[in-house]
Amino acid sequence: PAASAVSDLTVKQMFDEANGYIRMKAAEFDAKRVPFSDDLFKRTKLEQRQMAARYATLVGLRKVLTVDDKYYFGMLHWIAENYDGAATVLQAFISNAESEATKRQTARSVVTVVLAKQKKLEEAEVVFADYSKSEPAKMTERSRMSGEMAKAYQAAKDYKRMAPHAEAGYNASKALLKDASSR
Repeated sequence: PAASAVSDLTVKQMFDEANGYIRMKAAEFDAKRVPFSDDLFKRTKLEQRQMAARYATLVGLRKVLTVDDKYYFGMLHWIAENYDGAATVLQAFISNAESEATKRQTARSVVTVVLAKQKKLEEAEVVFADYSKSEPAKMTERSRMSGEMAKAYQAAKDYKRMAPHAEAGYNASKALLKDASSR
């Protein structure tokens, strides 16, 4: 019966459940007065990744996915830390002309971070440039992308290409500190 209930969920519902898992567990731990620890957080984060991976597998078995379903499918892969799956699905979502601009931008930011983590810096630069010339742009996404790009270039000892990303990440982070809503 539990498997049937899960298969009845929409892809967005699966994403929302996986994405809100840590907040839900934190509220549960708080109500039970369970003290916070790094081990508890790591275990909860692992449970979240496993849930997202399980949901992504179920979604992958579906024969028909809407444009929005593909976005949430890619985001489930992202939560599960399946970087190949996230990049593949989200790049297909980005290339779909029917996709919503805000979600397309978020997908670009995730793909940029994924490609930077995978050391595919030329591809990441292309997606980052597409993000930069499109709207809407979020300062949090800019900060994350710039930071990941800078880390990847630093690891590759390409300091000349690292510097602009590090500076952009620093400036975006400073701007976020001034914005009360981002706290």
